[in-house]
Amino acid sequence: MGGCTFRYHRCESMIELTLLGVAWSCQEYGLGSSIIESLKLHASVKDFSKIVTYADNNAITFFKKQGFEPLESTHESFEVVKKTIVTCVKSTLMHVAVPLKVQPAETETLR
Repeated sequence: MGGCTFRYHRCESMIELTLLGVAWSCQEYGLGSSIIESLKLHASVKDFSKIVTYADNNAITFFKKQGFEPLESTHESFEVVKKTIVTCVKSTLMHVAVPLKVQPAETETLR
């Protein structure tokens, strides 16, 4: 069906989304969006301020719909992020801010 892998970068207060995949037959049903929303919730509960990823150039539109924006070289955290996460070819470095910490009742499904 679908899933993702990620790693924590506590010193930079960010989560690196290393892989997001949804089977072709399951695309267009919102599964990828649900995975991203779950990751945002998880990041919020764990006190991370952003999620970063290298989006395959074919997936940029999807990530923009999820609130991600290209991380421009002029952005204050660009150099730190660039040094910290694995670089991918034919991709765009993107990031999204994580909302404030959610209430405990909303996190029950993540335990």
